[in-house]
Amino acid sequence: MCSSDLGGPEYELEMKGSAAACEYNIDKQEIDFGDTPFTEVREEELYLHNPGKVPASFNFNLTGLSRYVLLNFAPSSGTLKAKEKLKVIVQFRAGLPDKVTESILVEIAHFAPTKLTVRGSGTYPALVMDLPRQNEDMHRLSLVEAAKRIQSKGQAAILDGADRKSVV
Repeated sequence: MCSSDLGGPEYELEMKGSAAACEYNIDKQEIDFGDTPFTEVREEELYLHNPGKVPASFNFNLTGLSRYVLLNFAPSSGTLKAKEKLKVIVQFRAGLPDKVTESILVEIAHFAPTKLTVRGSGTYPALVMDLPRQNEDMHRLSLVEAAKRIQSKGQAAILDGADRKSVV
């Protein structure tokens, strides 16, 4: 019923309304990039989904990272519309030849932040070879001589012997 204090006519209006809870899903709680050359960037996909009827803001909180160059998210923040499934590109660059385990927080609407763990290993490609010597006896003798020089003359002996060439 609608009425006016000024003495106007009364009208009946039919009204409808609804309420909806804010919801979201993240398809991964952990991303493992495996072995990655430490200077290269590797990408993975992550999906945020809002199955509800209410838009929700989101943000990837990177303040806890040990190095700022490790991770990049695109988009890193925004609004997740109702019924939207959003693809987020996660880029990983180790930056150092080392194992990496980092946790970041995914903040969505008013909910408690969700922890996302990212793992990877920065690798440095190298090759170590152990080839047979042409003359094993001569090689052993050279090692013994070098050890004696180091014991008797110290560090200077290493530099003195560096200019000598021998085929072993």
